[in-house]
Amino acid sequence: MARLTTIICLLALLAPAGALAQDNPFGPIPQAPPQQTAPPEDEETRDPFAQDEGLSSRQQLLIVLAGGIFVLGIAWFILRDARRAAPIIEHRPESEGGTASKGTRAPKKQRVSQGRAKAKQARRARKRNR
Repeated sequence: MARLTTIICLLALLAPAGALAQDNPFGPIPQAPPQQTAPPEDEETRDPFAQDEGLSSRQQLLIVLAGGIFVLGIAWFILRDARRAAPIIEHRPESEGGTASKGTRAPKKQRVSQGRAKAKQARRARKRNR
């Protein structure tokens, strides 16, 4: 394998030598070919899209509206997924020490301890599978 690598490196080093054997880049400039005049075009052979003025304002408006709907749809899907993934605390009446709002997020301390518990459990599982 080392011999093959050495051979490839040597060939790569010799490749620029072949490029230097080309003509002198500072030699005289070749003469330009004589200019030819184009034959006159008939109206029948003209490009039918040459007179195209682009999109109308109605088409531009439809494209912008479609793009806006598309972006709003993506935002809706992202928010829906985020709400599903967020941890939710059960709703308890205020008389039991709960919050007045329904479905609030778990306190940060509880979320952190849940993450630590999951990490500990994963670590134990990895140790068992050694």
